[in-house]
Amino acid sequence: MTIPLLTVAGVEFKEVVFSGEGRQGVPRATIRCISTRYRACEVRNFRGTLEGMDPVFNVIFDLAHGKAVVDGTANISGKNPEISCRFSFEGLDLLPLTRSLNENLGVSGLLRLSGNGTLRGKDIEGELSFSTEAKQGISQYFNFAAVKAVLALGGGNPVRSMAMADFSYRKAAGRITIKGGRLTVEGLAGKQGKDSFLVRGGFFGPTINILIDSGANTIRLDDFRKRIAHAITASGTTGGVKFDMNQ
Repeated sequence: MTIPLLTVAGVEFKEVVFSGEGRQGVPRATIRCISTRYRACEVRNFRGTLEGMDPVFNVIFDLAHGKAVVDGTANISGKNPEISCRFSFEGLDLLPLTRSLNENLGVSGLLRLSGNGTLRGKDIEGELSFSTEAKQGISQYFNFAAVKAVLALGGGNPVRSMAMADFSYRKAAGRITIKGGRLTVEGLAGKQGKDSFLVRGGFFGPTINILIDSGANTIRLDDFRKRIAHAITASGTTGGVKFDMNQ
């Protein structure tokens, strides 16, 4: 069965193809989609399979010029539904990805990330690790608006006196853990005393360093969601940001 255009909860699916089969009484479904779009964020070449009543699933798609793979299981027949998955993303182009969040935001570079997660009802737990990959011909920078957003996300006060410029970085790496309704951020791009670098500044011109205070790197997940909403429309900037989740 083919559906030219399907819209679900604001997400557009183009040229969706469904097919079903079964083996020894075990149902199996395949879904293919040329493109999926939510606002300005587009996923292409979506291919997914589901097998079983409590299905095992596999999804492969292209996002921001990179490749993504998601594998998992969904226990949906019991009293306590649960979905667990593993995921990996290679070669994500950060510039179109950040532009899809807000057209003024610009973070340039290539990103690799992987992790796992479990959703039980409304509760979510998981871990995600990420790092940037330097590649010839691709600049690594945060634009003025992105630095302002990072500052707001870290709970800092905006500074409006900085020149509007791009701020270079040489490495971004970290780990995010969600457990018990709390989110913990660890920097993996280097150390400075008791603090760790989430983003390490470049060698020339305006640069940005983002430090994580290891004694104050955990925040309630609900509070972090509010910070993200505020960060996307934040104002002000600084060349160095230190995250204190207790603020």
